[in-house]
Amino acid sequence: MNALKEREDSIEESLRAADKAKEDMKELKLDNEKLLREAKDERDAILREARKIKEKLIEDAKDKANIEAGNIVENAKVRIENEKKAALVEIKNTIATYSIEIAEKVLREELKDKKKQEDYIRTLLKETSLN
Repeated sequence: MNALKEREDSIEESLRAADKAKEDMKELKLDNEKLLREAKDERDAILREARKIKEKLIEDAKDKANIEAGNIVENAKVRIENEKKAALVEIKNTIATYSIEIAEKVLREELKDKKKQEDYIRTLLKETSLN
C-alpha cells in the first residue's frame, strides 16, 4: 500500500510539475509573442525612418542637381554672351581694317595725279582753317 501511495504521490507530483511546466510554457510563449511584436514594431519604425532618410537624401540630391544645372546654364549663358561680344569686337576690328585699306587704295587711286593731290590738300586746308 505504501508503494501505491508513493506511486500516487509521484504521479500527482509529476502532474503538478507538468501543469507548472505547461504554465511556464504559456508564459514563455506570451513573452516570446510580446518580444516578437516589439521586434516587428521596432523593425517597422526603423524602416519608416530609413524611408524618410532615403526620401530626404533623394530630395536633397534633386535640389542640389537643380541648383548645379541652373549654375551650369547661367555660366553657359555668360560664356556665350562674352564670346558673342568678342566676336562682335573682332568683326568691328576687321571691318575697320578693311575700311582703312579700301580708303587708302581709293585715296592712292584718286591722288595719282599731282593736280588732284594739290586740289585735295587745298580742300583739306580750307576745312581745317574753318574749324
